[in-house]
Amino acid sequence: MNQIYFHGPAGLVHLFGRFYITRQALWIDCAQSLDFVPHFIPIRWYGMLYLVAYVICFHLIKRAFKKYKIHFENPKSREWNGWLEWAKVKLKTGSWWQIFTFNSNTYNSFLESSMLSGVLGGRLWFLVQRFFEEGTPIWIDMFKVWEGGMAIQGGLVLGFLGGALWLTIHGRLNQIAHISDIFASYLPIGSLIGRWGNFLNREFMWNVPVLNIPSCVFASLTEGLMSLIFMQIVLRKLYKRKFLTTAIFFMNYSAIRLVNDVFRQEPGVGVFNLKLSQYTAITTFVLSCVLYTIYAVACKMRKSRLQ
Repeated sequence: MNQIYFHGPAGLVHLFGRFYITRQALWIDCAQSLDFVPHFIPIRWYGMLYLVAYVICFHLIKRAFKKYKIHFENPKSREWNGWLEWAKVKLKTGSWWQIFTFNSNTYNSFLESSMLSGVLGGRLWFLVQRFFEEGTPIWIDMFKVWEGGMAIQGGLVLGFLGGALWLTIHGRLNQIAHISDIFASYLPIGSLIGRWGNFLNREFMWNVPVLNIPSCVFASLTEGLMSLIFMQIVLRKLYKRKFLTTAIFFMNYSAIRLVNDVFRQEPGVGVFNLKLSQYTAITTFVLSCVLYTIYAVACKMRKSRLQ
């Protein structure tokens, strides 16, 4: 292993064996105590940062649900401590097939279902995109998340569908607008933390002029920190207007990506000589505007008919 930055002190050698820190991972030597595992087990920084972002989003969104009085509990059903705990019970009782019915009416169950669907969607979108660009089979690198490769478009699509499926099964689909707005206000946390995984993996390291910082760090500040502050303000001011916070999130993210991707050292394509990611950003921006306008007009027409 190259690029060794730190060697475990004597106190930690006794607990964990030896460990080393490299740019890509924390390497733990477990061979002294566990003979059946490899000599060194890597804990990748990229995956660890995604886990940290997941946990932070999970708890902040859960708090926001309680603050804005979004309820999932069914008083007629027993409250379980999340889908994972409920799945263990079903496995012990032999009702393993019910694990896939999302039959737990709690905050934890909904968040686990929608956020894990988002992670899966982000990975699949990236692999499908790379398959069309490079011809790499999807199944080869499906679970190699430590190497990077998450696309926010797929995460948003499948995460939304996974959450909508849960809400439909439990008869809570009428809350989807406010739930979507709350999710949108906290999604920048993923970019804020996840972009540092790109930095550690030495990805998107193109220099940003004037500031003289890597583009992934610049993206963490713009797509992440600035967007998070902005979206929190939007949520507080516009919460009562359904889906507006969600639409603003897509427009804000698309506009920032359109600017940030200028620094990508990739050849332009098409009539306007833009990067492929910039065309995607423009398309997302326009679709967000159009879809929200259609939704707002439909709601206004429905309200006028009722009157």
